[in-house]
Amino acid sequence: MQHAAETNQSEVDLKSLDVRLELPAEPIYAFVDRERICQVANNLMSNAVKFTPKGGTIVWRLFQEPGWQVMSIRDSGAGIKAADLSQIFEIFFQGEVSGGVRQGGLGIGLPVAKNLVELHGATIEARSDGEDAGAEFIVRIPAPSHKP
Repeated sequence: MQHAAETNQSEVDLKSLDVRLELPAEPIYAFVDRERICQVANNLMSNAVKFTPKGGTIVWRLFQEPGWQVMSIRDSGAGIKAADLSQIFEIFFQGEVSGGVRQGGLGIGLPVAKNLVELHGATIEARSDGEDAGAEFIVRIPAPSHKP
């Protein structure tokens, strides 16, 4: 999460975004391919920056649920139409975005992120209350049976 925030810092600064990292006091461990999970986090951060208007907010959270280590990113951006939520992880899918947000991209970032997440036995979920209501992406990674 920190790497993704740092990687996108120049775009964050250009848009005067408020980026917050809500990390637990104690480390949370997961058995993952660090580079691939960084790639997922970077994709999610890049999308959040792209779809959040100037002066908006992005909040990263890291926390535990029974059996899962959870990474969540929520933005105050353009949101996702209810009809698009079921297709958001399909290759080349790009939903319509209100407010003149320039999408760019090819529609492959989220499908790649989903594939990488699932290769870890993990899940990814998209949530939004609709247009202009922001979006949240939640990655749940299986918790290790013991601390390293």
